[in-house]
Order: sequence, then C-alpha cells, then structure tokens
Amino acid sequence: GGTNVGPRYGYWRMNGTADIVMECPRPASCLGNVDVVDSSNVTLNPVGYCADTYVGNLCNECIDGWAKGNSGTCVDCSTNVISYVLIVTMILIQAIVIAFGVREMMKFGEEFLEGNHVETKTAVLFRILLSYAQVFSLIFDIDINWPNLMESILGVTGKVSALSDSLFVVDCFFLLGKKATGADVIFIKALWTAITPFFYILLGMMFWIIYFKLKGRPIRNNKNLKNLIIMTMVIICFDQQPQVIQSGFSLLDCVNLYRTDTRVAFLQDAYDIKCWQGEHLGWMLALALPSLGIWILVLPGFVMHILRKSRGKLNDEDIVKRYSFVYNGYQEKFFYWEAIIML
Repeated sequence: GGTNVGPRYGYWRMNGTADIVMECPRPASCLGNVDVVDSSNVTLNPVGYCADTYVGNLCNECIDGWAKGNSGTCVDCSTNVISYVLIVTMILIQAIVIAFGVREMMKFGEEFLEGNHVETKTAVLFRILLSYAQVFSLIFDIDINWPNLMESILGVTGKVSALSDSLFVVDCFFLLGKKATGADVIFIKALWTAITPFFYILLGMMFWIIYFKLKGRPIRNNKNLKNLIIMTMVIICFDQQPQVIQSGFSLLDCVNLYRTDTRVAFLQDAYDIKCWQGEHLGWMLALALPSLGIWILVLPGFVMHILRKSRGKLNDEDIVKRYSFVYNGYQEKFFYWEAIIML
C-alpha cells in the first residue's frame, strides 16, 4: 500500500512517519484498523484505534476516573471503593511481617547470649525466606523466554491478577494523589515507595517509646530501648530495600517509540511520559537518583562498615541485639556476606 500503512489488532504506531510498530502491553486495548476489509481502497489510521476506556500511547492509559490493575485492565474507581481499604491492609500486612522479624530477632538474641548457638533458628530462616520472596517477585519483571513450566506459572498468576483487578485496583488510591498534586500516578507511587521505609521506622520508634512508657521504664539513655530501635530499623531496611530500588529503576526504564534513526523515548511503565525532560527529569533528579544512591550504595556500605567495625565483638550483647539479623547463621569468617547480597 505504499505510504498507506496502519497497525493490525494488538499493535500501535506513534504517527504516520514512525517506522517502529509496537506490540501493545495489553493487545486487546489496541484495536488497530479493525474496520478495514480492503486496505487498498481506504486510508488507514496510521496509529490505530484504542478500545473503550483506553487512551494514550500504546493505548496503555485509562480515561479519567479509571485506573489500571496488575493485568493492565482499566477499572472504574467509582465502583472500586474497596481499593482504598486495600492499601491500608497492605500496610498492615507489611507491618506484621516486620513485627514478626523483630520478635524472632529478640528471641534469637536472648537465646544466643544464653549460649544456645544453634544456627537454624526461626530468625535465620525468616531472613532466608524474605530474601527468596524478594528475588522471586523481581525476576518475573525480566523480559526473557521462560521455560514452559515457568510460562505456565506466569499464565496462572496472570489469570489470578485479572480476576483480582475486578476487585482490588491499588492505582485507584494513587489517583487521589494525582488529583491533589497534578503529578502522574507513576511518580506518586514512586514517592510513596520511597517514603514507606521511613514511615515504618517512625512507627517502630513510636511503638517502642510508647511500650517503654507504659511499662514505666525510662526513655532517656536507655540502652535496651536504643538496641530495639536500631534492630527494628535494620529489619525494615532489609525488608524494604528491593522495593525501593525496583521503584527507582522504573523511573529510568525508557523505550523508543518513534523511529530507529530518531529516538523519542518514553517511560516503560507510563508510555505517555517523555523521558529526560520536563516532569520526568525533575522526578528523576529529585527522587530516583538520590533514592537509588542511598539504597544501592550507602545502605550496603554502611552495613559493611558497621560489621567490620564490630568484627571482634560480634558476640557482644549490644551488637547481637542490634545487628545480628544481618550476620547470624553465617560462619564467623563470612560475617560480611549479607552486605554483599544487599549490594
């Protein structure tokens, strides 16, 4: 058809001069030129058409008042009020996980200091399980050809995600932030993820201070209180690190949508946001890069510094109660290994 070119169903093209044709993240959202029977007699839409409630590049955004679920399906937020409760539930579940880790570390510290050096304690297994869950959640974001078994698992989880989208759409909660600030949902989510660890740390500090107050114990210069607060902070940082890093990198993940000889890059997770300029540049410099620097380099470096500084006294009471979460279960000569894993 010469220059009379348009995308098929499930595909999208930026405009009439683009030589890159992209497969849509959710093929059903991109209708292509569905009404064309004989392309030789009509002028094709060079971009293609989006399904109802879908707009933007690759038909990947939802119309106002609607939000995307995990499977990319747009859901009406006015009929999805339970989503606002879901975000609170997720916070509580995360807090329970952290509280469980703190409790197990307290038990481990007490037993360790009593001379019980069995290394397969629940605290060690909890850290291993937490690391496994973090890796498992991250690898599914890698775009590779999985073995058939893994593809089957992903297919099942995809169906579950699609079902849950009709009930729980977390982005409906973040739409409130968009309305209040004017910032895109992806930036609101990144900010939320970045401040969540500090929110949990503040809650942990408040809990221990109130607990000691109710028990009639002194707050000032109380070594036990300091040990508990530091241990809680260590567990929170260990738990939250992968999520913050993943969120930060999502703001740097750009893809060219225009031409092979003229690059026009947009965010992979929000195809309507142009990279390296305007709003994206501001959020990248103010949030993504500082956050990645802190959690990728500063945090593991600080853990390594603390462990090296305490190398000769890893069995001392204060060190055990504060930092044993990151070295218990390892052979003594490999006390630093958890810092390597974090890095």
